[in-house]
Amino acid sequence: MTSRQLGIMALIFIFYFAAIIILLHFLRPDVSPFSSPTSEYAVGHYGILMSTAFVSMSIATFALLFGFNKSIHKSTPFTIGRLLFAVWGVGLFVAMFFPINPEGTGPTTKNLVHRINGPIIFLCVSIATILFAVSFKRDKNWQRIYVVALTLSLLMLGLFVTIGICIANNVGIEGLFQRILLGTLVTWFIVTSLHLRSLY
Repeated sequence: MTSRQLGIMALIFIFYFAAIIILLHFLRPDVSPFSSPTSEYAVGHYGILMSTAFVSMSIATFALLFGFNKSIHKSTPFTIGRLLFAVWGVGLFVAMFFPINPEGTGPTTKNLVHRINGPIIFLCVSIATILFAVSFKRDKNWQRIYVVALTLSLLMLGLFVTIGICIANNVGIEGLFQRILLGTLVTWFIVTSLHLRSLY
């Protein structure tokens, strides 16, 4: 596939992911958007929709990754970023196959795996986007979106830290910050996918 085709594929699947997440807020009003992570949508009614969202985000991730591989000058930051981005893409399937326990239920092995996997892959994607931004600055084909990409990636890392603080202090609004983080990530996907589509 060409870089343009991969950019279009990433756009299609990231828009699907965003649409499903928004839709689930209306279909599952029992899940608190303030205290509960979006992963809770995978358990119970309409859980299949959240599973398709996981798959869709993973497809968008690898479409973008293959597009980057075709169009960005290879460097150490890019190589490390590519690895971390792939961990994020695979980790989405782990999140799907090891669902979180709904709030108020007892612990399970699947829940433990999910809660370990979640912070790891969100940290990986946050750092990966920063490293990609460094690569954008060094590549004349990508310099145009460097500032926007770096701003979004630093915001993601800040939100990741904020979520950790909220969880550690039992603030009860970590779900809200996770949704803001996902919105920022989706925006980053759209910006980079549109640019990838425009290259060739």
